[in-house]
Amino acid sequence: MNGYESTLSLIMNMELFSANTPTTSVRADPVHFMVGMRDVVMQPLDSASQMDEAEREMARAAVNELLGPQGGEFCWLTDAAGWITLPEAEPISTAPPSVYWNSEIGDELRQSCHKNWSRLFTELQMLMFDLEFNRVREQEGRITVSGFWLWGGFQHAKHYEVECFANTS
Repeated sequence: MNGYESTLSLIMNMELFSANTPTTSVRADPVHFMVGMRDVVMQPLDSASQMDEAEREMARAAVNELLGPQGGEFCWLTDAAGWITLPEAEPISTAPPSVYWNSEIGDELRQSCHKNWSRLFTELQMLMFDLEFNRVREQEGRITVSGFWLWGGFQHAKHYEVECFANTS
C-alpha cells in the first residue's frame, strides 16, 4: 500500500470521538536532512536505516510530549509512516517526500508552509537530534533520523481517533 492509499484508508476508517475543534492532520514520515551552509537536502531512510520498534516508540513518546500541550498527537501508521493531528492548525501543502528525495527543500518549506508548520519542522529536528537512538546510530556510522517530513495534510471540522500501528512481529 503506497502513502496515498494508506492515508485514504486511514481517513475512510476514522472513528468520531469529538466534534468540537477544527483539526489538521498530516502524514509525518521519518527522514534524514543534510543541512549545508545555504541548503537543506532530504534523504530517504533506506531499508538498513529504517527505525526499529524501540526507536519508533522513543520517537512517538518524545513527539507526543512536544505536541501534547497544544492538543496534538502523533502515532505510527506503519513502520515508516507517522501521522500528526493538531487542533486549530493551518493546512499544509507539501507533497510526499519521494518528490523531494536528494533535492534542496529550503525554498519548498518557505513557500508551502504556514510559519507554525515551519516551526514544527524545526522543533521536530531538534527533538530527534537529542534522542539517544540517534547518538547510537551516529556512533555506529548509520544514517540518523533527523526529522519528519510533514505532508498530505487536510483540515477537517471534527477530531477523529486514529487506529495507530501495532507491532506485527
